[in-house]
Amino acid sequence: MKKKPILIYVLSIFFFFSGITSIVLEIYLFQKIDILDLQIIYWVAYRSIFDITLFVIGVGIWFEKKWSWWLAIFFFLHVLMRESIELHSPFELKQVISFIFPTIMILILSKKSILQYLKVDFNNRLKKIFIVSSLSILVFSVFPGVYELGILH
Repeated sequence: MKKKPILIYVLSIFFFFSGITSIVLEIYLFQKIDILDLQIIYWVAYRSIFDITLFVIGVGIWFEKKWSWWLAIFFFLHVLMRESIELHSPFELKQVISFIFPTIMILILSKKSILQYLKVDFNNRLKKIFIVSSLSILVFSVFPGVYELGILH
């Protein structure tokens, strides 16, 4: 059995606890809401999907699952795309940080030790990155688009 790199421990614990705390916070805030309408239900469902995704990524990385790497890349690409929609100038510190963090996470996940540990091969790198990016664009288009097009109004 090969030894886990320290970064695997850090990443899996980070994702696991980020997911758990986010889920607990969502449940707590949902219970505090007095008025329940479709907009709130949509927002809670949208956030819950991403909270659960963080948790699943953490578990997958801990147990050396290749799909967890792809899910993490998908997640952070989605975050980058979502944040790019909200860009406006002059840039604020919050906007800059919202781009830096997912970018750093993608770079960390792309380290050779992580790729080797999770057995992620890059024989057809461009095709795989295109597929993940396309899926991220699709999900990003559907979720916010459903609300912004007025389907849930």
